[in-house]
Amino acid sequence: TKKQLQDAVSDRTKAILINSPQNPTGTVHTKADLEIIAAVAKKHDLVVITDEIYERVTWDGRQHICMATLPGMRERTITCMGLTKTFSMGGWRIGFIFAPANTMDSLEKLQEHLLTCTNSFVQAGAVKAFEETARREVTELWKEWEARCELMTQGLNKMPGLKCAKPEGGFYAWVDITGTGYTSEEFTDKLLNDEQVAVIPGSAFGPSGEGYIRINCVRNRDELQEGLLRIRRALA
Repeated sequence: TKKQLQDAVSDRTKAILINSPQNPTGTVHTKADLEIIAAVAKKHDLVVITDEIYERVTWDGRQHICMATLPGMRERTITCMGLTKTFSMGGWRIGFIFAPANTMDSLEKLQEHLLTCTNSFVQAGAVKAFEETARREVTELWKEWEARCELMTQGLNKMPGLKCAKPEGGFYAWVDITGTGYTSEEFTDKLLNDEQVAVIPGSAFGPSGEGYIRINCVRNRDELQEGLLRIRRALA
């Protein structure tokens, strides 16, 4: 809420960091959500650093809205984007930033001394990703990802002790496991040791993630079905 955000601001606060579509929960911020964040940022003269790497990966007609497009926010927003999620280039580690000119000067110095540059073959691959053929192909891939998320959430909700809403964006299932009686770490260890299923404990994302696990839904459908079978077996 706006009050919670206001209460979190102190005289030491310099920026608000947000991520939408969100990893791990799959939440996509609405325009109303962003307007609340923008109002607090402007009131306290804060920068908003926004991770929008899943910008194209939204489901059920939900629309991603870029924070920098809101009135008065372009000059105080650092927008982080990349190709690894949108174009299925996981591990390539190539992205880009939009920011005010004075901020970019400082970011360029930081990037130059920490990273120098992205290697050449990754840059060549990134150029190809923006060509029309690649964009058509990746549009079909997004549809398949949505179907896989649907498959996983439906399968998980049929299991005792588990609850899972379909993600609004991204490709992770954020699964409520509190009905199983296990902690996040305990359930994760059980799946790995008993059934060789690797998932991420919600507690890895902070205290508020306790009671949840995160499952990646972009494996092929046969593998996802096998994963569901093994999770059900672990719960038996």
